[in-house]
Amino acid sequence: MNDRTAGCAQALLVVVLLSIVLFVVLSGTWLSESVAIRTVLANGYSKPSVVDRVWFAPQLRGCGSGDTVRFTVEALNPAGLPARVWVCSGPWKGGTIRVP
Repeated sequence: MNDRTAGCAQALLVVVLLSIVLFVVLSGTWLSESVAIRTVLANGYSKPSVVDRVWFAPQLRGCGSGDTVRFTVEALNPAGLPARVWVCSGPWKGGTIRVP
């Protein structure tokens, strides 16, 4: 392998790694709020409304390691009382309800 080929391979590796990092870090920006709505509806909540979205480091804000976004949802719980919950989600998983 000559110097030029080695340099191209290293540049390609850097581009691929940066692309993967950007995809993982920014994937919470393109996940739809419909994930949060479907999750709370499937768990007996009604009249859901997404009031906030956290895509930067949701793992440090109450979500799990595989989550890339946290939605704050206001809805009526199964008992009919107003509730505020978080729905944590990621690109390869569904939503998980967490109570703040």
